[in-house]
Amino acid sequence: MKLSDFDYQLPKEMIAQHPVEPRDSSRLMVLDEKSIEHMKFSDLPGLLRQGDLLIMNNSRVIPARIYGTKDTGGKIEVLLVRRLEDKYYECLVRGKIKPGSDIQFRSAVTSTVKDMVNCTVNNTANDTAEDTVKGTVIERIDTHTGYRYNIRFQCNGAFEFHLQNIGAMPVPPYKFHSIQI
Repeated sequence: MKLSDFDYQLPKEMIAQHPVEPRDSSRLMVLDEKSIEHMKFSDLPGLLRQGDLLIMNNSRVIPARIYGTKDTGGKIEVLLVRRLEDKYYECLVRGKIKPGSDIQFRSAVTSTVKDMVNCTVNNTANDTAEDTVKGTVIERIDTHTGYRYNIRFQCNGAFEFHLQNIGAMPVPPYKFHSIQI
């Protein structure tokens, strides 16, 4: 089985770009053993029976996409994929990076790509200790689809707080506008 076995064409006009209002008027596909029925989300209470289990997803999307510029002037994009521990993330990187390369992120966020864990913070004239975040690539992982990088971020305070200022919402490729945070 190949990933391409799941490719299909979906017309752009069939892809929702904004949530429907009111929200409970969104479409709901109901499957049972014999049929498929299209309803509205507001119909859900009438579909539930005694003993049914309803699981709620209250997860939140974080502004996990960070854009930067390397010392060479090349553009780089880092997408936080999974939090491994405090200030340490598994990431996808768009752009070429080599051990020892420096990446400057917007809002004075700096990431240094090195083979070692420790690195020094080099503040520029516009940086302050409060708005400087430094990242070090700890490990490059070769996967069947490309590389993933484990990056340790160094900053004053919670990294997630800084991420609210420097990150962008990861928008799926079928969305045609950015998401405001």
